[in-house]
Amino acid sequence: MIVNDTQSQKVDINPILVKIIVKSYYWNKLIEEGKAKDNRDIQKLEKLSDNNYIKRALTLRILSPRIVEAILNGQQPADLTVQKLLQVKTLSWQDQEKQLNFI
Repeated sequence: MIVNDTQSQKVDINPILVKIIVKSYYWNKLIEEGKAKDNRDIQKLEKLSDNNYIKRALTLRILSPRIVEAILNGQQPADLTVQKLLQVKTLSWQDQEKQLNFI
């Protein structure tokens, strides 16, 4: 994968980033399978106090596959954080990649 050389470098797998991606897919699957109706149900099932975090994490399912693959392979930009991931609002994969310094 090619990333912006001025602001990123190959890094090791970041377990915090991987965890939020996995949680997002898992929580979305609970909703798809009818095991949870919404983020409030997930909050109860997971015994979490921050419902807003769950709501924002659920949106990570729309991340560009390129971004998800890079995170899972430890090839994300060095400055990528969970906070930056949760700030992504656009559905455009190209815009997401620009926002997060993947291109």
